[in-house]
Amino acid sequence: MDRHRPVRPHYAWVILAVTCLTVVMTAGVTAVPAVLIHPLEVAFGWDRAAIALAVSINVFLYGLAGPFAGRVMLRVGPRRVMLASLLLIAIGVAASTQVQTLLHLYLLWGVVVGVGTGSTALVLSATVVNRWFTTQRGLALGLLGAASATGRLVFLPLLATIVAALGWQAVGWVVSGCILLVVLPLVALLMRDAPASMGLSPYGAARDPTSGSPRPASPPEEPLVSLGAALRHGDFWRLWLTFAICGATTNGLIGTHLIPHAIDQGLSAVAAATTLAMMGLLDIVGTLGSGWISDRYNKRVLWAGYYGGRGVSLLFLPYADIRK
Repeated sequence: MDRHRPVRPHYAWVILAVTCLTVVMTAGVTAVPAVLIHPLEVAFGWDRAAIALAVSINVFLYGLAGPFAGRVMLRVGPRRVMLASLLLIAIGVAASTQVQTLLHLYLLWGVVVGVGTGSTALVLSATVVNRWFTTQRGLALGLLGAASATGRLVFLPLLATIVAALGWQAVGWVVSGCILLVVLPLVALLMRDAPASMGLSPYGAARDPTSGSPRPASPPEEPLVSLGAALRHGDFWRLWLTFAICGATTNGLIGTHLIPHAIDQGLSAVAAATTLAMMGLLDIVGTLGSGWISDRYNKRVLWAGYYGGRGVSLLFLPYADIRK
């Protein structure tokens, strides 16, 4: 009789789906400055470099908040951190619609939103995958990476259209509304901290050869070590440097300044956002493929190839004529 009972998907995939939705929303928030720089220049007469400083503060705290958020996740669980971070992001984005000075922009978008998005970034993906999966971890991380690209793909053209139709303030209300009405309730209802809280073992956990039932789950291996221990490892510094360059060139350079530059060159905001969203589309292919490949081949060789290709493309980018 048991053989004919339908097999239910492991709850790890529900957790992964909820985490992917959170990552999509976070990526959508990080895409907002790209479509707001030009409208803020027009509305307030602020210098582009002054506006970009808010983005720099945001990106800096995005990275700085990660280790601290990871430590808190290990103590109180990812669910509470996700709920607090999403609420913080929603408040910061909604309040930023009322900015009147650059200081307001720096505090709200730079500090509040930066800390919120940083707490739901890479460290969340690593913690969730480490707790809920013992196999298919590369695929799971690849799906979460694709979720980040999907956020930009979905939100960039949409946000640019909203700015053109309703003005720059409407963007903040739409984004905060999506968080409060869609993402936050789903995280509250469906997210769980660990398989043991549901009487489950992680996906792919070894089964008892005699009974066929999953073996009792062992405590999840911590994905983080103390900062002091990490600083003594060369791999930590190599990863730190490569991720710093990745963030500076992706979020700091292309993600923030490509749309304003394209508008300066004569493209409409929607067309420029759609062009940038194409990078998100190809990012989905790359992250999914990389997640699958990383379960089978040497990750060091793969990363070297990825960063080599990125470097070559950035060398040729200044010579691209976006008006053609």
